[in-house]
Amino acid sequence: MTRDMHTTHGCCGMESRMLGANRGHDGVGDEASVAYVDLSTKVVRSVVVGRTRATLPSRFQFCEIASGPPTWSVRLLEEFPEANGVVVGATDDPVEDAVTRRSASVHGNRLQVVPFGLAGLKDLRCGTFDLTFALDHVLDVVEDPRWILDHIVRITKPGGLVISLVRNLCDAVSASLADARVEEAEQALTGKGKCIATSAELNLFTSRSIEELVKAAGARPCATLGVPVALPPRRLDVHGRRASSVFEMLSNCESLERILRIERALLDQRGGALRGSHLLSIAVVPLRGEGWGDFWQTDLERDCSRA
Repeated sequence: MTRDMHTTHGCCGMESRMLGANRGHDGVGDEASVAYVDLSTKVVRSVVVGRTRATLPSRFQFCEIASGPPTWSVRLLEEFPEANGVVVGATDDPVEDAVTRRSASVHGNRLQVVPFGLAGLKDLRCGTFDLTFALDHVLDVVEDPRWILDHIVRITKPGGLVISLVRNLCDAVSASLADARVEEAEQALTGKGKCIATSAELNLFTSRSIEELVKAAGARPCATLGVPVALPPRRLDVHGRRASSVFEMLSNCESLERILRIERALLDQRGGALRGSHLLSIAVVPLRGEGWGDFWQTDLERDCSRA
């Protein structure tokens, strides 16, 4: 595998690393869009931190697949003082690598950077990390999401967590139809399409398709959550709410906390994955002898066993 791996498995026109990217063109308004991104990030952070705290010991190792500065790694280091981790950049671009290294250097030995972008994944040892995650739209833009999932499952310890955030196909279809773009709605059903008319084509997922990929990689899906559920921006437009009102509501600390409580209450409700602009996939790598069958012995795991 060469250092220019990203031409096959890496990022193709990555536009933004923020949750809810491109929402500013939906009529919600720039300020409300930024506030919506902040809400989305808080929801995801709450779930990731909560599941990590409930599942893993206080001292654990993690690996982030990041498309820019390792902001999610930094959040974990803040929440878990005894944790440490590594970051794999989504490209081997030297500028991106320098930004990532500069961000990681603030945390000393607690956060290391893997060189050579996604090609560096192959050099990480099997079963090394308690938690692996890709929350920066990496799976949305790579040519082969299965390749990424195969490797992040491979490097996760048995009993460890694999968490990824992907674009929701159902939301992309709704967005296209709301703008009378029927052809693009039909295209989205293939698993590749646009979230808005001016965006690049992305990989799109349903709860079933991301769970099938996770299973094929050798992990057991625990939950697939739609985020955010209570406040999809397009529905705000449909019901006539003004962007300024949305911004005021999300900018008010008390209102924001109440909305977050509503989001948490709705996360596990059946059908929530149909509403969120994104899907948050949470999976566990089975322990040996748990009867997971052929899902555990992936080709990559067999390679590791023979090495």
